[in-house]
Amino acid sequence: MRRALTAIGFALVVAGAASADTLDVVKENTLTLTDEKGAATAYLFSADGTFEQSTATSHASGAWSLRDTGQLCYQAETSSSIACLPPLPAGKSVGDEWEVRGPSGRLTYTAKIVEGRIRLDTRD
Repeated sequence: MRRALTAIGFALVVAGAASADTLDVVKENTLTLTDEKGAATAYLFSADGTFEQSTATSHASGAWSLRDTGQLCYQAETSSSIACLPPLPAGKSVGDEWEVRGPSGRLTYTAKIVEGRIRLDTRD
């Protein structure tokens, strides 16, 4: 989990503001980020400003907010650092996926909106 928070923690530069329509879809479903090695992290962003993050072996929760830059930022209750995702692309819906690239242009993650609210860990 710490690896995922650290990797995402740096600001990714993407033009444009966060799309409210895509954010609304994300808040009702699950956003997954899969790195180049195939490791997935699921994010559940709720309308009340809370979030859950899970991998196959870990789980975290905390609070999220949308910055003026359009970045979706979140902080786990157990972390002192804030992580930010780049602005969400406009017009995305369930099943859509897109590439998330770092400042150098290198592919960092593949993002996907998955139907429903799922967790990847095995905790109840």
